[in-house]
Amino acid sequence: YRDSTRVLPIASVDGGLRFERNTSIFGNAFVQTLEPRAMFTYIPYRDQSETPVFDTALADFNYLQLFSENRYVGHDRIGDAQQLSLGITSRLFDADSQKERLRVTLGERFYFNSQRVTLGEAPRDRNSSDLLISAQGRVTDALYVEANAQYNANLGQTERYSLGLRYTPEKARALSINYRAIR
Repeated sequence: YRDSTRVLPIASVDGGLRFERNTSIFGNAFVQTLEPRAMFTYIPYRDQSETPVFDTALADFNYLQLFSENRYVGHDRIGDAQQLSLGITSRLFDADSQKERLRVTLGERFYFNSQRVTLGEAPRDRNSSDLLISAQGRVTDALYVEANAQYNANLGQTERYSLGLRYTPEKARALSINYRAIR
């Protein structure tokens, strides 16, 4: 590996909005938000086959990674991209305490070119990613529940999901139960 340097411009535009309204559910006052977000990323293709791989891996696909420029963790590979990530989140806040009681999120990424840079994975064969769905809620101040799913609409199946429950009756005391499944 005589020369493994590369110059690779990365351009991205990321933006979102937050809308709020007062609402009442079962006689309780809440503030509801609607938070759309969009990110366009452009990274041109560069042949990186001569660059050694030390500590780079394909990142798990989740809501944080949905709005990340590079699909890899580490600096040995920079993925080519021309893509648009879209997400929307809605939250319910208790109007009095301002504590978040419920959060629901949907997200998906759309691709405008074929994937050429890989790191052991097969190049993607679709124009869109799996759909990410997430719901989290605080049932009481001590009880928190969470559910996440990654749904492949092309195959009509859930690729991975997780369910979680956390009970925190007081500071420094917690009980967590989580279940994760990956196809």
